[in-house]
Amino acid sequence: MTSASYKPGPHTATLVDELARLRAGEPVGNALLDLARAGRLEVEHLRRLVGVELQCHIAELTAYGTLIGRFPHRPAAGLFLDVGRLVYDAHPKLRACAFALDIPEERFYRWPTGPAAHAFPGLISWTALHGSLADAAFGLYADLTAYFPGCSELLTQVGALDLKVPEEFAAYYEGGESEEMNDNTLDVVEHGIVHGDDPARALASARTVDEHIGRFWAAAAGSDG
Repeated sequence: MTSASYKPGPHTATLVDELARLRAGEPVGNALLDLARAGRLEVEHLRRLVGVELQCHIAELTAYGTLIGRFPHRPAAGLFLDVGRLVYDAHPKLRACAFALDIPEERFYRWPTGPAAHAFPGLISWTALHGSLADAAFGLYADLTAYFPGCSELLTQVGALDLKVPEEFAAYYEGGESEEMNDNTLDVVEHGIVHGDDPARALASARTVDEHIGRFWAAAAGSDG
């Protein structure tokens, strides 16, 4: 979501509408929530989620640093600094969550393995190296607007199932979307398109992020698809 007073630029407004249309018409599934809704979610799935997320953090921190190096100007650099800081500040909380879930430290950043677990880290790394500014920023918008609502729904389902999870798990996953960050992300998308980036390619990038977040949830659910 964006803030009620925010008005995206004309190119970005069209992209946001088109992404919403694609998400409604061809939704990407969430295998972890499917398990929860069927009453089959177990703490081991949540352990896998944290394990996958640890690997994503390392890729994200490297990716945002790379993007700052490639686009060291306003408003791009400020956005990637902010989101990099968000991940950096969250990382100790995620490690605490992993310890609380009895994941051995020697498995951090190495477990789970497989294509689904490596999909999102691979995508964000590729985009940081090869994507346009609009690709990276609209992909980030897709990430923020898919991941955080998924986390919120997961916590609701965990509570409904009365799963016994450590406080650290709820503390990590209860944070929601930042409307200000969403707004800033769209400003960078508009900046990139105004300066020559291809909007169709940016939309494809966002949609690919949706698909890879689907694989992120699948990895946590134990599916390697």
